[in-house]
Amino acid sequence: MFDSSRTRKIMFAAVVGLSVNLVLSGVKLYIGLSSNSLSIFSDSINNFADAIGFGIMILGFYMMRKKPTEEFPFGYGRAEYLVGFIFAASILFTGLYFIWSALDRLFLPRFLYFTWFGFGVTAACAVVKTALAFYFRSVNKKCPSGVLKGAETDSFLDAGITLMTLVGFLLGAYANLRLDAVVGIVIGIIITVEGVKLLKNSIGSLLGKRAEKDVTAAVEAIVKEYANCAELRGIETHDYGETAKEITVILAVKEEKEKTLAAVDDIVKKVEEKTGYKTRVFYS
Repeated sequence: MFDSSRTRKIMFAAVVGLSVNLVLSGVKLYIGLSSNSLSIFSDSINNFADAIGFGIMILGFYMMRKKPTEEFPFGYGRAEYLVGFIFAASILFTGLYFIWSALDRLFLPRFLYFTWFGFGVTAACAVVKTALAFYFRSVNKKCPSGVLKGAETDSFLDAGITLMTLVGFLLGAYANLRLDAVVGIVIGIIITVEGVKLLKNSIGSLLGKRAEKDVTAAVEAIVKEYANCAELRGIETHDYGETAKEITVILAVKEEKEKTLAAVDDIVKKVEEKTGYKTRVFYS
C-alpha cells in the first residue's frame, strides 16, 4: 500500500524547493528593501511563503512514512492531501497580502531606487524559478502527486510574476510611471485566483470526491468484455492517499460458478493494470 521510494523522491523534491525558495527569498528581500520596491519585496515574501509550504510538505510526507496502526489501519496516505490544502491556503493568503500591500502603496507612493545590478539579479531569480518548475514537472511524471503539480504551477506562476515585477520596476525608474503598486495588485490577484483553484481541488481530495471519469470508463469497458457472464451494477472508490486507492466493482453474474470466478479474476487483473487501484469484486 505504501510506496517508500515514491515518498523519498517527493521529499527530496520538497527539500530542493525549500532550499531554492529560501535563497530566492533572501536575495529578493535585499533587492526589494534596497530599491524600496514593493513588488520585489512582495515577491520575496511569496518565495518565503513557498518555503514554509515546502517545510510543511516535508513534515506531511514524513508522517506518511509511518506504518499503519490499529487506530489508522489504512496508514497516513491522506496526509498528502492535508499538505496540499495547507500549501494552497498559504498561496491564497499570500495573494491577499499582496493586494492589501499594493493598495497601500498605490495611495501612499514611495520613491524607487533603481539599479541594474538589482534588475539583473532579480531576472536571474526568474530563470532559477523556471528551472525549478521544470524539475517539479519531471518528478511529477515519475511520481504523480497533486502537491507536486501545485508546486510546478506555483513555480511557473512565480517566474511570470517576477518578470512582471521587473517590467514595473524598469518603467517606474525610467518612464516615471508609478507602476510598482499596480504590478503588485496584478500579482496579488493572479496569486489569489491560483490559490483559490488549488484550495478547491485540495478540499475535494480531503472531503472525498467521485472517481475520475477515465477510471470509471475504464472499469465499464473492461466489464463489457464479459457481458455474456457479468453485468455491472456499481462502482465504489476508496481513497486512502495517492498510492493507496481502492476500487470495488459490484457485478450481477449470469453464468455458472467456474466461469464467473475466471471472469472475476480477469476483471480484477485488468482493472488494477489499467487504473492502478487495488481492486475488489462483489458479485451475486
